Amino acid sequence: MKRTAYLWIMLIVSGLGAVSCLNKEEMERLDDLEQRISKLEEAAGVVNNNSMALSAFLKEETIIVGFRQSEHSYELELSDGTVLIVTDGLNAPGIVPIIGIDGDGNWIMSVDNGETFSPVEGSVNSSSMTGQTPLVKVDKDGLWLVSTDGGRTYAHITGAGGKPLSAVNGIVTGNLNTFFEDVTYDSEKAELTIALKQGEDLVIPVIDTFYLNVLGMQETEVIFLNQTKEYKVELSDVKDALFQVPEGWAAVLTEEALQVTGPQGGTAGNYKVNIVITSPEGYIKHIELAFTLEAKMFDSENCQPYKDWQSRSDANVLLDFSYAGYDHGENAPAEAAALGYAVYDVTKYGAIPNDGKSDREAFLKCVEAATGVEFAESDKSLTLASKDKADAIVYFPEGEYILHTSDDDNVGSDSKIYSRTIQIRAGNFVLRGAGRDKTTLVMQDKNLPTNASVLYSSPLMIDFKHNSGLGDKINVPVTENAPKGAFAVKVADAAGLSEGSWVCLTVQNDNAEYVALELKDGNVVTGELSADHDIIKNGVKVFEYHQIKKIEGNVVTFHEPIHHEVDINYAPENKTGDAYNWCIMDYPHYENVGIEDLTFKGNAKNDFSHHGSWEDDGAYKPLGMTRLVNSWLRRVRFTSVSEACSVTNSANVSVYDVIFDGNRGHSSIRSQVSTRVFIGKTVDISNGPAVDGGSYMEGAGQYHAVGVSKPSIGTVLWRNVWGNDSCFESHATQPRATLIDCCRGGWMQSRQGGDENQVPNHLADLTVWNFEATTTSNADNWQWWNHSSKWWKFLPPVIVGFHGSAVTFDQTQTKLDYSNGIPVAPESLYEAQLKERLGAVPAWLNNLK
Repeated sequence: MKRTAYLWIMLIVSGLGAVSCLNKEEMERLDDLEQRISKLEEAAGVVNNNSMALSAFLKEETIIVGFRQSEHSYELELSDGTVLIVTDGLNAPGIVPIIGIDGDGNWIMSVDNGETFSPVEGSVNSSSMTGQTPLVKVDKDGLWLVSTDGGRTYAHITGAGGKPLSAVNGIVTGNLNTFFEDVTYDSEKAELTIALKQGEDLVIPVIDTFYLNVLGMQETEVIFLNQTKEYKVELSDVKDALFQVPEGWAAVLTEEALQVTGPQGGTAGNYKVNIVITSPEGYIKHIELAFTLEAKMFDSENCQPYKDWQSRSDANVLLDFSYAGYDHGENAPAEAAALGYAVYDVTKYGAIPNDGKSDREAFLKCVEAATGVEFAESDKSLTLASKDKADAIVYFPEGEYILHTSDDDNVGSDSKIYSRTIQIRAGNFVLRGAGRDKTTLVMQDKNLPTNASVLYSSPLMIDFKHNSGLGDKINVPVTENAPKGAFAVKVADAAGLSEGSWVCLTVQNDNAEYVALELKDGNVVTGELSADHDIIKNGVKVFEYHQIKKIEGNVVTFHEPIHHEVDINYAPENKTGDAYNWCIMDYPHYENVGIEDLTFKGNAKNDFSHHGSWEDDGAYKPLGMTRLVNSWLRRVRFTSVSEACSVTNSANVSVYDVIFDGNRGHSSIRSQVSTRVFIGKTVDISNGPAVDGGSYMEGAGQYHAVGVSKPSIGTVLWRNVWGNDSCFESHATQPRATLIDCCRGGWMQSRQGGDENQVPNHLADLTVWNFEATTTSNADNWQWWNHSSKWWKFLPPVIVGFHGSAVTFDQTQTKLDYSNGIPVAPESLYEAQLKERLGAVPAWLNNLK
């Protein structure tokens, strides 16, 4: 029905525990009564909110212009600017009255959980212009009161026998009752339908074309004196906008952005910026933005490190990270409909969502149909025959699909039991769902380790992988040195190379002098790195994947700058037999592989312990991406996984808009032996035991947050938010040139990872830009190269604009520590460098921000 007659508000009436009458417990009893009354005062607020909402809903002119739903309540924004909070479930320690309206519009009340109703004495019909909505409260003695004159006077609510109704005595049910059966929104009709418990519907018109959305804001934003923060906005049907800002603040709204500027001076603390927007029809909407002001002056014009980079000054310490990501950061991957690929629906091959049965065979059949090639079985994998250009999308409609159970495990030729990876070898291939909140791929059971004592040896569930290695066809020596940032190298013979192809610029040089040169900026003491350490034993290892732009004679020019200087003047000692000097090798790979609009769900332990067992470290690893170029992982959730995804031996892969939740596990997403991988806008809200102390922690985060491992280079970690008991991953074995850009989260030592023989954790050019620390494990004299630890060794990083939880860095172990405690402009180095190169920040990145 549209504005209905008999409507009533059901509120929870929950169990009242026994109260002891022993004298020695009288104080506890008094405290208990006070606590109950306090809770019941909250319940009274809920009753009053619901009553006011009910009154508003019966008015024909009531129009909803916005609504948000939480577990047991709905926040409704009305067209007159009113915000109503309606609650349909409440725990309260005693009896709570139920207020409603009968068929004639009279206010009625029940004090027996809705069994009977009687008129609210003194109330005026709800349709009257002069009437007031009944309000209730609890007095100091725990008795219910009601007001019919807007709260000016109150009278006791009476119960059985005409006695005042006690809120803390009487028969109670302990059940969680709900006011609504369902709430649905019909976008075509623009109506919000509230299905009531008594079987009636309340239908309210919704204006969904009148809004102002401020994008990319935290729940509470940190702002500094004189700092201007800009947020992209979405707005529609907005005629006027009025601001209410604290004294000295400023705010400006355009069709594209909202700018908020902190005061020139002021007291640190929490502040609100309020915006009132109106529509041409006269509708009103309020937007409240929360800020925490830091009483430190922000300088928007004089970030010297950025100026040095812009001018290419001799003092410059920054690399150009702007080429990271799909299409060198210039564009986002096309959406599925624009790719022109054929779509293969797994339900057409036998998959049945939500039936609790395995859909693995149906998935395999669908992949074979999509690619036109078959899987080959081995002890440890199901490997698809290679297909460079499948031009196919494998699609999972809405629902839950099980892709691994213990029944999939295989008895191998050696009589051992193996869990087998589904290895998909195809380019121009997309794995897609109906949406992150709609399609879920489930690892129901653990993947067994190949060696239980090797804690990370459980295989992946799905691996998108090119199997070929480097150098099978091309191995061309480099003949001249080249500095960092150069685009060209000279080779002995470029005849075998071609423009547009992808190659690997690489070295593995164990010359002792060359290794010492690689470590010269560190804090190495004699004997600290032994012959067993990887960098001493195997030498300097660099793998930079590049696309050839131009060949002139024997000079090869890449599309991207190199991030490691080329120095050919040190002959390898070749102690292990696999060393080589700088050269260009061929790089087999697949392109245009995408994973999107899905949730991957595991069953990671709820009591995670780092290196506690193989079940802790690696039992649930749903996904891998190996030897891929211009590929992507986006709009994905990982729930209760051990490791989310490693991007390995790949180049220009973009990973963005990713959520980690459920039980915390070992790691999130890493760039591993990869070049220019972009990992952005990920949020980790996984929960689990804190590392130090083991107490359960909401938002602890994966043990290793997003980061790098092995000889990765040029990685950009952009605007990621990770857990408070976590930190960026830097898993040793020679990662270099990593930008941690405008990220937020825990700054906890010893979360980086790496075996003691694989340190340093990170080599040259770790750059931390405008990081906001929410927690830290070591605020004073943070050392990057700890001589007393076997596992904690970094070459000196560049740190600019570090803020949040205060950290003092050992100045002898930093290359640069600039503006500690205050962020700098530009806010994002990656965005600024892209703008410098392209003339503007690309639209895809602005939209993502």
